[in-house]
Amino acid sequence: TVTRRDAYNNLVTSGSETVNLASNSTGNEKFVVSTFGAGLIGSVEDMVVSGSYAYVTDGGFGLRVVNVSNVAAPTLTGSLDTPYFATVVLLSGNYVYEADLGDLQIINVSNPAIPSFVGVYNPGDWVYTAFVSGAYAYVGVDNVGLQVVDISNPASPSLRGTFNTGSARFRG
Repeated sequence: TVTRRDAYNNLVTSGSETVNLASNSTGNEKFVVSTFGAGLIGSVEDMVVSGSYAYVTDGGFGLRVVNVSNVAAPTLTGSLDTPYFATVVLLSGNYVYEADLGDLQIINVSNPAIPSFVGVYNPGDWVYTAFVSGAYAYVGVDNVGLQVVDISNPASPSLRGTFNTGSARFRG
């Protein structure tokens, strides 16, 4: 289960194939006011919430953008099928960074209804976890370790450094 808060301080959690929205409008008491599953074909792997939108990785079917501004009636706003199996999603500015097992996909979400590919970084093995800070993505790569990737030009990400973790394997 993945849990996040939206811009309205509502609790957004995911199950295997649904996104639940819980309101805190009655003080500290939380209750599920809606469940969203339409358009989620695979499984909810991860999500990030910003403003009115939840960006959800949908396993083998890529990215789903869900409008959660009305917690009683969330709606699918946009989607983008990605090549492999979408696991981790990060948001920085107008870009989603999605660990798609074999790659780190960079997706422009400035128009949430039409997410579009901008760039891709192929680390040489499976991407299990990632973190974005400023102009860099820190990517946990199976059998390789930590890779530091310059994402200042999202259309052309480039490797800046690697730390070999030895036998340690990254898992999200």
